[in-house]
Amino acid sequence: MKRIFIPLFLYMFISPVFGDEPTSMPAPEPTTQVIEPNIIKVYDVNDLIMEMPKFVLVAPSTMPIITNPVQEQKGIEPDQQIKTLVSVIEKTIEPGIWQDQGGTATISTYNGCLIVSAPQSVQDLISKGK
Repeated sequence: MKRIFIPLFLYMFISPVFGDEPTSMPAPEPTTQVIEPNIIKVYDVNDLIMEMPKFVLVAPSTMPIITNPVQEQKGIEPDQQIKTLVSVIEKTIEPGIWQDQGGTATISTYNGCLIVSAPQSVQDLISKGK
């Protein structure tokens, strides 16, 4: 016997004539999202946030010199650098997971260190610098 494919709405009218029930597709199984627990890790970022002096050229040469520290020209302060680093991490590494975006992961700072509470997969991305 050759099978003919008939749309379901037509099959409802034809099936009493042929006497067989339409086959239905099984319902998809509900997907469960595995939630990783947060792990706390500490990252020393002092080498990334040290105060950098401004450089100026005093002559047409290509050799920069450091300005006098007494002058008001300063580099970016370490506190501002660490805030910028935290902001970059929160915007580029799993943005939806951070507490500011409704997630559970957090970043705190203390004495030149980042204290990160996040799943291991996020910790791996932070430690790789990607």
